[in-house]
Amino acid sequence: MVPEVSGLSSLPARVSKNSDLPELQHPTKLMSEIEETLSRYQFAIRLRRLADAVESGNPFTIGVGSKSVRVPPSAVRAIVHEREGEENELEFQLSWKQR
Repeated sequence: MVPEVSGLSSLPARVSKNSDLPELQHPTKLMSEIEETLSRYQFAIRLRRLADAVESGNPFTIGVGSKSVRVPPSAVRAIVHEREGEENELEFQLSWKQR
């Protein structure tokens, strides 16, 4: 069974950038980026569901903007802090190769 991390359709999501960037043609890569701004409540719900799925070692699906992304349990997990001047960014990253 795949835990569902999306399913927040009853909660209004404000999308700051739904920038499905033009897919860049590269010999081996197609690139796109989607960013979704969430309320504190929505963010906490998604983090809890994500943590449960990662801890259980199961694949899971998360909704980002209008896309659903399936993440395998083999995904590499990382937390990244970036700072540029006074701007700070904290990212929870999951990385894997498409099969």
